[in-house]
Amino acid sequence: MILDGGISLANAIRKMRQERRACVVVVESEKLAGVFTERDTLMKVAATPIHLEGTRLEQVMTRAPVTLPADSSRSQENMVPASALGLYGYVGGLVVQKQ
Repeated sequence: MILDGGISLANAIRKMRQERRACVVVVESEKLAGVFTERDTLMKVAATPIHLEGTRLEQVMTRAPVTLPADSSRSQENMVPASALGLYGYVGGLVVQKQ
């Protein structure tokens, strides 16, 4: 799922729940800006005095994620594939840290 960084955190979480997604790719000006994951919700949102409607997704996302070419066979220690995606004609993948 691809979302714009300017949407509210409440709206982003609502969309993630509706689509049953553990993470979303965040774009700004049609370029990869970051990712927002269930882990971000746990570590940056839960048990904090944050206003979900007044906070933009870009304020709590993980910025500048490490990227690999789509044809990369490089395995990352402590990493697992989460899902595949196509972003503006470029095929790639999303990698998340193991818990």
